[in-house]
Amino acid sequence: MIIPKQVKIGRNKWYIKRVHAMPRKQHRGETDLFRRILTVSTHSKATGAKYPEAIASEVFWHELTHAILYDMNSPLTHNEKFVDAFSKRLNQAVNTAIL
Repeated sequence: MIIPKQVKIGRNKWYIKRVHAMPRKQHRGETDLFRRILTVSTHSKATGAKYPEAIASEVFWHELTHAILYDMNSPLTHNEKFVDAFSKRLNQAVNTAIL
């Protein structure tokens, strides 16, 4: 999947930033709700290994889900269990779509 550089959610533009690795070892991405920036890393901070594109895609949809829920003023915005379960299914649906 090609990860975009920008998306529009509601009335706002959100920017997608690709970085080599996140500052914290266990993180693959993050959502800055106030600056409207989704960050997706390309490599593991712990091992230095490059993530497969399938992982980058999943991280993108995970962070985008946070942003969409935030735009909706949803109480689920920070619910990692929900966001993770939903975004994994969304990633699977998008990446297995037959055109």
